[in-house]
Amino acid sequence: MKWQGFCIPIIILSLLVGLALFFGGQFLYQKYKIALPLEEMIRSNEAIQTFSIQKESDPVQVIIKLNSNDGSIAAVYQDLYRNISTILEPQSFVIKFEDHPDSELKSIWYQNQYIVHQAIMQGNYVEMAAEIKKNSSKKQC
Repeated sequence: MKWQGFCIPIIILSLLVGLALFFGGQFLYQKYKIALPLEEMIRSNEAIQTFSIQKESDPVQVIIKLNSNDGSIAAVYQDLYRNISTILEPQSFVIKFEDHPDSELKSIWYQNQYIVHQAIMQGNYVEMAAEIKKNSSKKQC
């Protein structure tokens, strides 16, 4: 079957092969240049207990559960942010930490949340720290 000198079945077959190569290449790139290195990098961090990566949403969400006895959350976050941004370079992402606070921590938060919100609005963080320290020392006695 020809149309103005072109063989239509060959054109359709070429188009399908081209699309298959394009989408196959995209799949392989996503898997071997993004997904696997990202998972290996997160898995190698000893401070992380479990993690999940949700690519369906925009931005990409990386949900982390830390080991309970490890050090600074800020240091872990900075390390993760730096490493993830090198892998997901142009793509936006969010790092979320999973937590399961106990009743005592929730109680301390409820007592101090207004102090925290006031400090955010007014910028008096030094007073906030002193007040929270005073409230939490009452709780420990």
